[in-house]
Amino acid sequence: MHSQESHVQIGLAGTGRMGCAIAGRILAAGFDLTVWNRSVDKCELLRAQGANVASSPSALASECSLVLTLVSGEQSNLALYEGEGGLFSARTTTSFFNLSTLSPQVMRRLHRGAAASGHAFIDAPVLGTVAPAERGELVILAGGDAAAIALATPLLQCFSRKIVTTGEVGTGTAMKLVHNTVLTLYWHAVGEAMGYGAASGLQTEDMVAVIGDSFAAIRQWPLKVPVLLEQTASPGFDLRGLEAEIAATERLFDQAGVSHDMLSLARGTVDAAISKGWGDRDVAALALFGRDMAHLRTVKE
Repeated sequence: MHSQESHVQIGLAGTGRMGCAIAGRILAAGFDLTVWNRSVDKCELLRAQGANVASSPSALASECSLVLTLVSGEQSNLALYEGEGGLFSARTTTSFFNLSTLSPQVMRRLHRGAAASGHAFIDAPVLGTVAPAERGELVILAGGDAAAIALATPLLQCFSRKIVTTGEVGTGTAMKLVHNTVLTLYWHAVGEAMGYGAASGLQTEDMVAVIGDSFAAIRQWPLKVPVLLEQTASPGFDLRGLEAEIAATERLFDQAGVSHDMLSLARGTVDAAISKGWGDRDVAALALFGRDMAHLRTVKE
């Protein structure tokens, strides 16, 4: 990229696996990038690729006109933005795009804090994991000021295939929770179906092939085939993280007065999988656990 936007100083707070994948796309697109991470050693690979490294969140925001944040956990995000030396303490005007999955309430709190400090804030969680990020195929669900989103579009497009504007701050996160709830229930249902199949003498590879070549396969299916065939132990998003997300989603459903009977059933299966040592396995492994449990029940009967 050789446009004027490529010379805008971009910041990124959070250089875990997902952050590094996004940072790699940003650098490859020709943007000037400065990164910060609580553990500075996690910035060294990006430094070697041409990124600058900021000494603090405040320094990051002071040096960059647009900052992406990708940090896990609500308390960690509040500290990043509101804490001493945090992003909101920067004196220059900065636009913040929070790519993490938080609650709508926390996103709205950060929006209020940004406005009070003279900054712009967009809640912009993403759909997709590390592999889609590396290919530039994430979907960004952006809630907030349309003009700020439009200005950031050239940057966002270098690591996403689609940017969906959802409304005011908080709606991007709400949309992701809607999406993730459907995805959780899907893998739970696949597990029950495969349990019946296993009890009936069907082979897992045959069930995976038939579903994958039918209308029952979701867009994510091809990415999860290695997980379903137990050909990889590398998780895109693990069951332990899913359990925490389900618990948070259930609380939000309760606050909205919305029932979540199916989600609670899925959470029970996730909890059981974690108790059996599956916590580090990919979310799609929920289907394998459900298959095994359903088969075991059938055998006992």
